[in-house]
Amino acid sequence: MPAAFALLLIAFVLLYAAAQLVLAARLRVIPPDGARLPEENLPAVAVLVAARNEEANLPRCLAALAALDYPPAPLTVLIADDGSTDATSRLLAEFVGDRPTWRVLRITTQLGAARGKGNALAQLIAATDAEFLLCCDADIEVPPTWARALVAEATRTGAALVVGTTLIAGRGALAHAQYLDWLRALAVLRVATAHGRMFTGMGNNQLLRRSAYVATGGYEALPFSVTEDLQLFQELTRRGYPTAHVYAAGALAWSTPAASGLALVRQRRRWVRGLITGLTPRLAGAATVEVLVFPAVLGLLLGGWTAWGGVVWGIKMLAPTILLREARRRLGLPPIGAGEIVRHEAYLLALALVLPLAALWPGKVRWKGREL
Repeated sequence: MPAAFALLLIAFVLLYAAAQLVLAARLRVIPPDGARLPEENLPAVAVLVAARNEEANLPRCLAALAALDYPPAPLTVLIADDGSTDATSRLLAEFVGDRPTWRVLRITTQLGAARGKGNALAQLIAATDAEFLLCCDADIEVPPTWARALVAEATRTGAALVVGTTLIAGRGALAHAQYLDWLRALAVLRVATAHGRMFTGMGNNQLLRRSAYVATGGYEALPFSVTEDLQLFQELTRRGYPTAHVYAAGALAWSTPAASGLALVRQRRRWVRGLITGLTPRLAGAATVEVLVFPAVLGLLLGGWTAWGGVVWGIKMLAPTILLREARRRLGLPPIGAGEIVRHEAYLLALALVLPLAALWPGKVRWKGREL
């Protein structure tokens, strides 16, 4: 490999590492999130959950929602049973039966252009007149403080969309690698939000203002996307609505991991497909850097610059560790060991090699047994 090209690759990887250190430094100086609500006269909220074939996850999700630290009078819970073929319908009937402020909607029709999860959410939103809509997935376990934390941030900032923080809970190396993946991604989102550059809205843990949602026309009026949350976020920001992110334990929810390597690739393929349809220059730049950093390292290792390749790979692996440790400190999570970082690097390398091919592979995206 020519020296000039090798030096270019070295500089690229070092700049990537420097960016991780800058992100860590910026995260550290952001004031702690933690807006509070008064104890009385709390606003009405509706919790919305779209469920399809979630028998394994529903008990955990429903128990967490039942334990919310929010007065029962202004709180309603609406759950969409979106054509489930497992025990989801039975579990919902048993759990919701004696709760007067909970309701299950059977999704049997399509509303406008909405499909899949977007269709279920559109019908849930149409069934309530609450201004604050709290959305979570059926595999999410929210903390008791969840509703208060998101409503407080929306009240403090006037945001039309507030995203909480979601991490992965599970045993095994694959689950823990996903945990670190999400921990870093949400830390980057918090820094971006602090600088007025929030780049996504995560529908598995978020608050929407009904008035802003209605102004967009809703999911039934927006073009279909396999990442409906990103699409709605971009439509809200295009219209000038403010958004916010709570990176604190009060809004920290836990999701289940992709159970296998194949399930993980399918999940990320769906995300990439949605990202491509809603690509912005900022997202395109960030995605390009993430995609190219491993090829740059491998190019050095295989191009006769083995020593330099090893050095910059070590730096590339160390720099995100600083960001991860600052992120877990902010959320009050356990320390991250050196072995975890090495295993996570192997996971990232595998994704970098497989995901571009999977994303370009022809065919529709599969989600919950459906082709979209």
